[in-house]
Amino acid sequence: MLSPTNTQNNLLHKKGFFLDRLSYWLILFLVVFIPFEDFTLKFLPVSDRLYFYARFLSELSIYILFAIIIIQKLIKGISFFRTPLDLPIVIFLGIALMSAIVNKANVFESITSIRPVIRYIILFYLIVNINITLTRANTIIRYFIYVGTAQLTIGIVQFLSRGAIDDFLKPRSSEVDIGGVTKNYTLLSGREIGSIYGTTGDTVLFATFMTLFLILIISRMYIANHQVLKYDKSYLVKSSSKKKNVFSSILIFGTIIVIALSYVRICVISAVIIVLAYSLLKFYKRKKKRIGIILILTSLLIPIIFILININFFDNFNGPQYAGNDRQIQQSVVDNITGIFTERYINIAKQQRLGALTGIPLTVIYNKPFLGYGPDQLLTIENLNNSPTSFLTKVWTEEGFKDVYWVAIMSFYGVAGLSTMIWTYYRLYRWARIIYIRTQKKVIKEISLSVLAITLVTIFLLFFNRTIEFRIYSLYFWLFAGLMFNLYSQEKLTSS
Repeated sequence: MLSPTNTQNNLLHKKGFFLDRLSYWLILFLVVFIPFEDFTLKFLPVSDRLYFYARFLSELSIYILFAIIIIQKLIKGISFFRTPLDLPIVIFLGIALMSAIVNKANVFESITSIRPVIRYIILFYLIVNINITLTRANTIIRYFIYVGTAQLTIGIVQFLSRGAIDDFLKPRSSEVDIGGVTKNYTLLSGREIGSIYGTTGDTVLFATFMTLFLILIISRMYIANHQVLKYDKSYLVKSSSKKKNVFSSILIFGTIIVIALSYVRICVISAVIIVLAYSLLKFYKRKKKRIGIILILTSLLIPIIFILININFFDNFNGPQYAGNDRQIQQSVVDNITGIFTERYINIAKQQRLGALTGIPLTVIYNKPFLGYGPDQLLTIENLNNSPTSFLTKVWTEEGFKDVYWVAIMSFYGVAGLSTMIWTYYRLYRWARIIYIRTQKKVIKEISLSVLAITLVTIFLLFFNRTIEFRIYSLYFWLFAGLMFNLYSQEKLTSS
């Protein structure tokens, strides 16, 4: 795994510099374009069907370029780059195939179901099989920060406009489908009044993207202010200036605020946990605990005060409320969060995520433990509801079934598929930690720390929504992982 010999075969014995440049420009384009994709494409003067298919062009470009690189390597006899994730990914795909065969799942429906899981894994393997320099990696990260800052700004402007630009930012509706599968925008059927979503097309997409942005900014700020890189010349330049720290702090506070204003509760909780975790990481020494506590309280109080001022907090002294999943209702940010502790929320949760966590796993283990019900989503839901022995709390439908993503994976691919996916995440976390400890390069240090945190946050988020299937989130998840392995392998080569 990540041996210098393997890296040398991959990076030094090839002459595909044009493909390297082309791949780099494609990656840079995707980094900038994907968060604005739905907003940009809606202005195309084309039919509804063409608009629908236009969303697949960026994804298709990854497949084509990766196929070209594979062919080139096979022709020239260049070995493929091996990563610690190869084995669990291959085994998972094998389990998915076996599950489809055993359960006699529809081929097209199975491909439709597995595609969101693997589409940006292809990007991961594209990245690790090309030559990405530290300069290019720095540029990619910088453009990601530009995009995140732009989304942050748009979100704040949207909030301050009090709904004036909501319709302008909404995506274009489409009823076109492929094999019964369509692109549904929950936003178009109504969200809570006042929630923001930038140009991402949905509040959940916006909040999860901003969570990634928060992790990267805090990681960069943490690395820039720690004397941990003794041999990196780029680090020895005084990069931890007061101006950069102030700007990073503004981005962090602003990001927490817009995440809260998205009304996505789990991302608000994640943001608080992220700030607490990094604060404790920075001020782990006993003599600095007091400073750490002050920073933590400041990090939490500033965005909270900002939110309370803007939502007329003093008009809400009747205790926490929960408005359910009703759309287009007036609800404060505080009520949206504190409402989850009410009896009404608990009763509703028993028919939703809580019910899925308690009822579906037992039903799967009793009836289809090893390979699950198959990757055909509609057939899986039907067979799950019709199971001879059931522990279900309700009759499940397609809508909301995959919100508890770990449960959905177990339903599709059984304990075997779920265990393999958990194994994949564990290996990613473990290697991110190893690389973070070993590397002496600032950029790799930032990326590996970000990947470590992103992996943990993703595992947490997958109990509440299908985060890893979101185009925006999945793109950056696999992008950062690919950059981490690629850059570290080159560092090992040069130091050997």
